[in-house]
Amino acid sequence: MSDSTGLPRSRCSRHRRELARRHFLTPESLKQTLAFSHDQFTLYTLFTAAYVNGQAHLVGNIVGYLLTTLYTYMLCIAVDERRWFWRTFVVFLLVLPVLVSLTSYAVFSAWFPSVSVVSRGFSGVVAGFGGFLLVALAVYIRKRYSAQLGIVVGTSSFLTLMAMIDYIYAGRVRLVVGGLLAVGIALEVGSYLWQTEIDLENLERQVFVDAGAVGLVFVVLAHIVVAMFPAEIAQNGTATNIIAHAMGFLLGVGGSILSRPIWP
Repeated sequence: MSDSTGLPRSRCSRHRRELARRHFLTPESLKQTLAFSHDQFTLYTLFTAAYVNGQAHLVGNIVGYLLTTLYTYMLCIAVDERRWFWRTFVVFLLVLPVLVSLTSYAVFSAWFPSVSVVSRGFSGVVAGFGGFLLVALAVYIRKRYSAQLGIVVGTSSFLTLMAMIDYIYAGRVRLVVGGLLAVGIALEVGSYLWQTEIDLENLERQVFVDAGAVGLVFVVLAHIVVAMFPAEIAQNGTATNIIAHAMGFLLGVGGSILSRPIWP
């Protein structure tokens, strides 16, 4: 990934080195202490658990983090939303780990009370930044074109990502889910086209550039979904906490919306 997006190269390099240094220099016993055990519920681990990673997940978390934050930053730069990006970025790093841990704890306590869970890793926060990227895409389209088109793109992308998760665990495109997705997107797009006059002969070149940008951002979001929701949840003696990932993504969408009034 190029650092020519407006995010200083030195800042990116320092941040990556710091993540690697903290991971490899932290003793395993300390990592266990900082992890969030649902049985013990030590308050400070609600936050610290996000910043200790298992070896197998470290690289994936770093890649996902860089993809989501850099693409979000590029979209925000393009529509002069740097303050929104940095405000949300800082809040997510400080608050999202706690919220992801709490919501994950609530779900497991309510639905799987007999399961002993020890959570650690940054992936729930990465999922939150994925939600931020989705909202940033909608804001980008809103400011470039219209609020209604921003809603269409954001909603359609969200529905498609949810259908992808269903496909991963169902192993096929279920008729009900596929039908609802097709109807939902058709209604969104049809409503927009019905109320908007489009001059196909005078479409600007920038429209096609923006369409490519939307497609590229969606590919990034799809990559995040596939990585966060693996078909095999349990591997090598550990289980992927897809509940934390789902909560992180939803909190990322909601948190980024609350940090900026998107629709006037």
